[in-house]
Amino acid sequence: MQNYRIETAFLNPETVELRFYESSEDSTYRGWKMSLPVASAVADWWRNNGVQFLKGKKIKSDIVDITLLSDSHAEIRALDSLGRPKLTGWSLPIIVVEALEKELARVSKANIK
Repeated sequence: MQNYRIETAFLNPETVELRFYESSEDSTYRGWKMSLPVASAVADWWRNNGVQFLKGKKIKSDIVDITLLSDSHAEIRALDSLGRPKLTGWSLPIIVVEALEKELARVSKANIK
């Protein structure tokens, strides 16, 4: 059984931080901060396609470029307004991507009610 913990923190209306704790008792974590539009694009990719459609491929939207590095990690690059990769990028474990998608879906449903 996995003993890790993942938290999604909304730092402000435009920024989300993903926190991955190696165990539920850890106080230290690996963290990734990204804009909410980028996080939403990553969550949309996972919800609509996920691992099965991207293996060995890239997907590019107007906001992000996603490459599946392995079954366990995705490389994400933010894109500028001309579609070019920004210097900002993230190598996210797939379990963090899954947790992000679930959290954004939950928040979206809560905002609709």
